[in-house]
Amino acid sequence: MSWSETGREDLRLGATHCHAPQVSCGAWQWLTILCRMAKGLPAIGDQRRSQLLRGVLDLCLLSLIAERPCYGFEFVAALADNGLDLVSEGSIYPLLARLEREGLISSYRAPSASGGAPRKYYRLTEAGHTELASGRAVWHAFSGRVGRILTATEPTGGSAP
Repeated sequence: MSWSETGREDLRLGATHCHAPQVSCGAWQWLTILCRMAKGLPAIGDQRRSQLLRGVLDLCLLSLIAERPCYGFEFVAALADNGLDLVSEGSIYPLLARLEREGLISSYRAPSASGGAPRKYYRLTEAGHTELASGRAVWHAFSGRVGRILTATEPTGGSAP
């Protein structure tokens, strides 16, 4: 299911509808925010971190591609540089293939700067830009609500359970 298909119906909290503003934010800022969140989770283990990332990895890739065309290994390196080293090329390429089949990205081959084999670069399509905007709105609404819940249930001092 795409971010657009989830729509506002999935963001209901009681009878309140989410009307999150679309915030313009660079891909690397998004990635840094996500990575800071993931870095704070080492105690929950790699499997849980991987599950959390899986739900937003397509959005992260779309956001990175929106900044500039990228090739597969650049995604892995960018994620690893920001603490999300659980993502391998083996998981990136099938996701890129799915995003391309869905018409959200397109690819082209260009010579490698290092003189090696041509690289396959990915860029956003119009549908990809639309999906990214929708995904950002959903992410802001969802993460804001989760943040409010987590903040409201934090201990305010005293003894922990």
